Amino acid sequence: MALNAQGMFVSEARRDMREDVHFRTRAIMADGRSVELLVVNVSARGLMARCDDARIGPEQKIVVRLPGAGGVIGEVRWALGGRIGVEFDEMIELARYLQMLAEVLKT
Repeated sequence: MALNAQGMFVSEARRDMREDVHFRTRAIMADGRSVELLVVNVSARGLMARCDDARIGPEQKIVVRLPGAGGVIGEVRWALGGRIGVEFDEMIELARYLQMLAEVLKT
């Protein structure tokens, strides 16, 4: 267990393994503004990204542009120290997820 920014205990266990990645993309906020993200890990259910925009915070809905998967709707679950965690509203289907990984991991 770990403490979140609000001092509440949260489980560090995840449902899915995350893939380490490193790619830039954009997210669209509910108010229409665009935010740059540097995605550092991803799974079919969510991602963690670096984000310098201090206006992005927990419980905000965003649409993240993912290569090979298109726009994926999710909710910011946490924001801390220039990083955010996003949980997707729906799991990315396997074919789209594998396509995304192939595009972002190619060398």
